[in-house]
Amino acid sequence: MAREPGDEVKQVAKECESFGVKTLPILADVSKHEEVNRMVQQGLEQFGKVDVLVNSVGIRPHKQPWEYSYDEWLHVFAVNLHSCFSLTKALAPG
Repeated sequence: MAREPGDEVKQVAKECESFGVKTLPILADVSKHEEVNRMVQQGLEQFGKVDVLVNSVGIRPHKQPWEYSYDEWLHVFAVNLHSCFSLTKALAPG
């Protein structure tokens, strides 16, 4: 999963596939629950189910916290915390 297209995402998928892992590279902004729901739906359509959810996403602006704008602060929480809730909520019914 990534927010921006690029060769890095394709390279990671290729490396995973070399170990026999099935992949589905998806571009998504996990700070937006609509995109999380779309991403989860695509994954379920491709694989049918999710066995394990690992929330491993995080951002931090490269400056001191007291220099963050309020919008940056809220975005950090949207990505680092709220995305975990959105992913869990999207997958829990399954």
